[in-house]
Amino acid sequence: MAYPIKVKAGSTTANIYKVRKSQTKQGHCFTVSIHYGGRRVTRQFTTIERAKDEARRMVDMVDRGRAATEVHASTADLDELAAARDVAGETGVIAALHEWKRAVTLTGGHLLEAAAAWQSVHPLVQSVTVTEAVERFLAAKTARGVDVKATYRNCLTVFCRDFGSQPLNSIRAGILQRWMEKFSAPGTHNTYRRNIVALFRWCARQGFLSRNGPTEAELTEAMQETEGDIGLFTPADLERIARLMEQDHPNYLAPLALAAWCGMRRAEVHEQLWRDIDLEAGHLNVTGAKRRTVKNRFISLHPTALSWLRASPREGEAIARNLAMDRIRDIARTAGIATPENGFRHAWISARCALTGDPARVASEAGNSPRQIHRHYRRPMPKEVAEAWFAILPSGPLKTA
Repeated sequence: MAYPIKVKAGSTTANIYKVRKSQTKQGHCFTVSIHYGGRRVTRQFTTIERAKDEARRMVDMVDRGRAATEVHASTADLDELAAARDVAGETGVIAALHEWKRAVTLTGGHLLEAAAAWQSVHPLVQSVTVTEAVERFLAAKTARGVDVKATYRNCLTVFCRDFGSQPLNSIRAGILQRWMEKFSAPGTHNTYRRNIVALFRWCARQGFLSRNGPTEAELTEAMQETEGDIGLFTPADLERIARLMEQDHPNYLAPLALAAWCGMRRAEVHEQLWRDIDLEAGHLNVTGAKRRTVKNRFISLHPTALSWLRASPREGEAIARNLAMDRIRDIARTAGIATPENGFRHAWISARCALTGDPARVASEAGNSPRQIHRHYRRPMPKEVAEAWFAILPSGPLKTA
């Protein structure tokens, strides 16, 4: 190979010489030489490859008119600058140095101690999706012996349905408030809020949310609960809904029967199993009674309820699927039928009281006290209306889903 080797860029040329150097293993080295700004700048390398790389870099900078300081900088200087740029990242070396200098000034030189103290108050949070957070929350509660089916599961299932893939720490109070407003009944609204608050508080303790101040769920507002009017479905509305289910949604007939002709709560309907229903004996054992209510309570099945349950198709062990009661209400609303909150249960209790004249018996079947029956559920109902409620029967053989 003939030396010097010339490396060019535009009108700029760098020469590479092979010179003797006894200190190196091979007895020679390679010198890159370039004239810039009235000076001769040289670099020495042990391999020709590194010498060529540096020659190309130098002639390129000179040809593009880069500052003389960059051309005259040593290889060590350039390596240090590259490392600094890697550390600074998108911030940039100069901006990072300004920020560092101000932080040192503000902390009196105790920058690391101040950062550690700040981190103890504002710990970094682990990003999890809503679904991941709910699954871990329910697992933790179950491990502690909490009956999550009777407490959290149904509410948090709805929460996951609407927010499941979103990061939990992205859900702000305003978003939660607007979501909760769709539960217009104060009692239902507040039940959902209590469950979401419990979830967010637990997540803050686990490091999924900041522990600095109240959680976003706690910043939402509860609704004022008043006795107000008790909303009931009418027999005419119930019959319209039943015929809609017969015609297009037979899989929802059994859940409708439990709500409308057994007075079961939404959560109880969703937990009910076929094996806990004795159609021959004419009663059912409530599979998943609400927390703080009578466990293992029995409901005597009215002949109307028996008729609908016997006519209903069975798929699997559970009575309901896919949040059946919510779907029934959605179908009714789409058909232009008003859907008062807990309207099936309220109407059943009012009708049973009108027909039996025994609020204590009805309270036992409903899983409430007689006082709660009078205060929250029952509205005086004429006997003929009560009879019409229980006179709605299947119209004929049901088509399969």
